[in-house]
Amino acid sequence: MRADLSGLDDVPTIKAPYQEFSPIIDTFLKEHLFADIFARDILTHQERELATIACLATLGRAEGPLAFHLGASMNTGLSEGQMHDFIKVLETRVGKKEAEDALEVLTAVMKDRK
Repeated sequence: MRADLSGLDDVPTIKAPYQEFSPIIDTFLKEHLFADIFARDILTHQERELATIACLATLGRAEGPLAFHLGASMNTGLSEGQMHDFIKVLETRVGKKEAEDALEVLTAVMKDRK
């Protein structure tokens, strides 16, 4: 599932600082979020990605995970235009700063995808 969302054949093995600091958190994220939650059929993968993006944008200072999930949302079939529209929704529902920050991350993600 995680490889499908990332758009890669295999998920990179380079560990983020949090993974080095607390391997159990990494295990929890992989087993619970990517396995248990995404295996449920209550929401589609696109809906889950949009909910995750909204949460990460609201939290702030989560550029890495936000970039992953913006890319993952497009790997589930959402278009660049739909992501820009979603950021407009973030602006009205969450806040201007959060939307601007999310747009900055989306711009970088789109640059990397081309």
